[in-house]
Parts: sequence; C-alpha cells; structure tokens
Amino acid sequence: MKTYEVLEKALALIEREENWAQGDYKVGDALCAEGACLVAGGMKLEFDGQRYTFFDEPTPGYHAALDSLQDLLSDSVHLYNDAATHAQVVALFQKAIRAEKQKAGIAIDLPAEVPA
Repeated sequence: MKTYEVLEKALALIEREENWAQGDYKVGDALCAEGACLVAGGMKLEFDGQRYTFFDEPTPGYHAALDSLQDLLSDSVHLYNDAATHAQVVALFQKAIRAEKQKAGIAIDLPAEVPA
C-alpha cells in the first residue's frame, strides 16, 4: 500500500469527529491520528481497559504515513493530535496526502486550500 493510500484510509477512519480521539490511541471506537495510521497500515489494535494489544508488527505503511505527518509538524503527531482541533487534524492529513500524491506524480483531488 502506498503512503498516500494509508493516509487516505487513516483519514477515512477519523474524518467524522465522533470517530476521532484525543489522549489515547483508541477511546471506545474512536482513534487518534496515530491510532488511525496503525489501523490503516494493517495493524489490529485492542484495548482491554488496562493495556493495549498490538497484533502484528507496525508495517512500513504505518511508519511512512506517520513520517509524512511528522514532516509537517514541529511537535510529535501524538502531541499535535492531543492539542489540536479535529479540523486541524483533518487538515494535517489532507496536507500530507497532497504532499505524498505530488511525490508520486498523482493528480490531487483535494481542495486547493486546506483550512489550518
């Protein structure tokens, strides 16, 4: 899976605000930005109320997606997610998707201006 595909899949997981979480990888069925990248990258993530269980190893797709997001930030993705609004996190994913598609020479199908 290409980096932009992992990012698109991760964004789809958290695009609706009720599916986005802050403060942890997963809260109920909602995911934070990094949790969404983990799941989109092919990992299964479960929380038993005390600890997380990650099934499989983090995939190259997860690492590439997280790196793409990180390249746009001065802070970690985790800290940004927890301090930002949902709209800002969505905008971050959109910017990263645009950048990855441009690197791959693919036409951009996102709005030209992404709200900050």
